[in-house]
Amino acid sequence: MEDKLHNTYVKMIGKSKMGKLKLAAWVIGCIWLLAQIVLMFCQFGPQQGDWGTYIMLAHRCYDSGEWYPMKCDLYSEYIFAPGLVNLLIAEFRLLGTLFVNKVLYLFLNIGVLINIFLLAKHFFSERIAYIASILYCALYVNWFIALSANTELPFLFLALSAVSLCVLGGDKAWKFVLAGILLGLANWIRPLAVIFVVGIILYYFVTRKWTWKLSLAGVAMIATVLLIGFSAKRNLGRLCFQSTTSGFNLIMTANDKAFGGVDANIWEDPTSIAYIENEQQKTCFERDSIRMARAIAWIECNPIRYAELYIKKIPVLLAEDSWSDQRIFGSEQFMYKYQHGLYSKSDFAKRLMFKLLKSIPYYLMLLLFAYSLWKNRKDIFTIKGWILTFFVVGMLLTCLYPVQPRYHYPFMFPLIIWAASGADTLIYKKRY
Repeated sequence: MEDKLHNTYVKMIGKSKMGKLKLAAWVIGCIWLLAQIVLMFCQFGPQQGDWGTYIMLAHRCYDSGEWYPMKCDLYSEYIFAPGLVNLLIAEFRLLGTLFVNKVLYLFLNIGVLINIFLLAKHFFSERIAYIASILYCALYVNWFIALSANTELPFLFLALSAVSLCVLGGDKAWKFVLAGILLGLANWIRPLAVIFVVGIILYYFVTRKWTWKLSLAGVAMIATVLLIGFSAKRNLGRLCFQSTTSGFNLIMTANDKAFGGVDANIWEDPTSIAYIENEQQKTCFERDSIRMARAIAWIECNPIRYAELYIKKIPVLLAEDSWSDQRIFGSEQFMYKYQHGLYSKSDFAKRLMFKLLKSIPYYLMLLLFAYSLWKNRKDIFTIKGWILTFFVVGMLLTCLYPVQPRYHYPFMFPLIIWAASGADTLIYKKRY
């Protein structure tokens, strides 16, 4: 009798706690949403770095009445995020302004949040899903990411939606087809779709739920990639379905002066293997091919140095999470300037401290993730641990190239879900 009363009491307390958790999640979510809407109508300076380049390319193509890449882009440095550039061109053509991009990105941000909630609910619990939502909204990066024309957010929305369709979408054929199309479009924006393809395939391997309909996703993805590639071929003379930056990126971390981070000045240095004489006379494909070959040759001659840089890049990739506010505080090559002594010690300390302070919610999430890994270590090799595949594969592939902290964004969602599981264990299961 006492056991029954105790169980009834625990259930009542559990329902009460769940109600409070839901309320907290909705309140925090509404504050997060309202803050982004307010920021949308604030005036900031022009977008810089890669984001400014995407907008510049879109403006040029729009003024020429064409899509990207144009014929003149054959002799450019590289084809850069063609999926995003064409999205911006479409916005110009439809509405004549890029303000709509902030509105679109706001919905994409909400879409990523919904995907994370659904995945956490399916593989863990509804309670953990609500905690994951709170953690997502608490991260500094997600308050500002809708302000800029970045590739990270649309890529993650498309790829993560494809995962949800394949894993949570049941057995309907059209969902697999749509998932394949989304993966092809995601890769058009940022060439990292392979991370999510591996994750989806591994899910069916682990669960042994193989279905012929999964092949529909593969066919749809290949068809989308080919359609994109042939549309670019009309101007470039060959297939082009993603950015042509592999050689450029690899050689930045495969040369005698490499430090593991992005060094966009390396190919202007005549003493570097990244330098190409009479580069303007070569196509973007030739430039990328030359740099790829030189980078691979350097790695073959310096495997230990490359391995050292690879290991060094892991903590750098996870170092901080404040990159999305560049629209407000400006963009700079922080690691490059630090490595080349362009900061005074006091200036460097101030900038670093500012980044660390803004990343406090991120560090708390990482602590919860580490706690969860230890406390729930028995789940690592179950279906709950499957979702970590995206983080592991993402880290392994990204560290092959130069890194910046923002590069971890597309595969950070598994950490959020597992951190939520850790918070659930810490808060609830220790009490009841």
